[in-house]
Amino acid sequence: MAITRIDPALRLGRLRARGALVELRTSELAFTTDEARELLVDLGGVALDAHEIEMLRGRTEGWPAALGLATLWLRRV
Repeated sequence: MAITRIDPALRLGRLRARGALVELRTSELAFTTDEARELLVDLGGVALDAHEIEMLRGRTEGWPAALGLATLWLRRV
């Protein structure tokens, strides 16, 4: 098992060809706008409109941890 934030200097072609490699990219880990709305509004109880949700998702690049922290902060404001 190898976990890395950058493409490792390994020959991964054989693993890919055999289907023995799982690759997750940042775009696959980032929340969509609908997922961000669910976290912020439905679960977090923060009153935001669609534009505000998209702006926050864009600024955090959709990272779930950043959106979670934003939810905590926005609840206190």
